[in-house]
Amino acid sequence: MTHLSFLASAFVGLSLFLAAPAPAHADSGISITVPYAFATAEGQANGAAFMTIASPTQDDVLTNAQSPAAKTVEFHEHTMDGAVMGMRKVDSIAVPMDMGVTLNPMGYHIMLIDLNAPLVAGDTVPLTLTFEKAGTVDVTARIVPPGTVPEGAPAPVMDHDMGHDMDHSGHDMAPAQ
Repeated sequence: MTHLSFLASAFVGLSLFLAAPAPAHADSGISITVPYAFATAEGQANGAAFMTIASPTQDDVLTNAQSPAAKTVEFHEHTMDGAVMGMRKVDSIAVPMDMGVTLNPMGYHIMLIDLNAPLVAGDTVPLTLTFEKAGTVDVTARIVPPGTVPEGAPAPVMDHDMGHDMDHSGHDMAPAQ
């Protein structure tokens, strides 16, 4: 094998390794792909994290999340009440076997409440997820500019007119004055 073909083979192998979704915690059976969070503005109290979670061997339930980046971490679901978009807190998120669940801005997501510091694009935010059966899984989410959908993440799906108002009452998403 020539030096050039060895390098080409190594590059292809590395590319396949990096492109393949790997379990976030090999022993858990849970696979986390494309974890990300939106950057926040200076003084913005809350942020959100998104990802795709798969459990190929059993149904599971995401029951808790923690992060040193926020004083409180909750699960929320995007809602529609007539023409008003909103969010509501949920206690857990089901992860069906072989189907998984995608956390995105227009569905289930992880709210980082009372941030300790702004989330800065290019940085990362650590999350510890707890599942009913799989146990604890540590995840590192890449922070991206607001509205950005990272490569490999499914685009959020909205099934309503963009002209509707969003009700975030009770969820301070604006910079503090």
